[in-house]
Amino acid sequence: NEVELLAYLSLGLTSEAGEIADLLKKRLRDGRWSADEATDELGDLAYYFARLCAAIGKTPSEILDRSVAKIESRIGQSGKGPPSTAG
Repeated sequence: NEVELLAYLSLGLTSEAGEIADLLKKRLRDGRWSADEATDELGDLAYYFARLCAAIGKTPSEILDRSVAKIESRIGQSGKGPPSTAG
């Protein structure tokens, strides 16, 4: 049923986000980082994200466009930009 599907997909998304967080934890703790592992986990996360979008009748692009607008308005209100990604 719909509730079970949404729960399954949400748990999958959360689980994959946790795996990405675990990779970062290991990077901070041990200095170990694997871009290949991160790529695999981000791919899994993207799968659950796309499935969840479809389950609520939206495309990933619709969700991302809406999110970008919301985040940009917050940045404009705070006067602070996102953290730098420069190395």
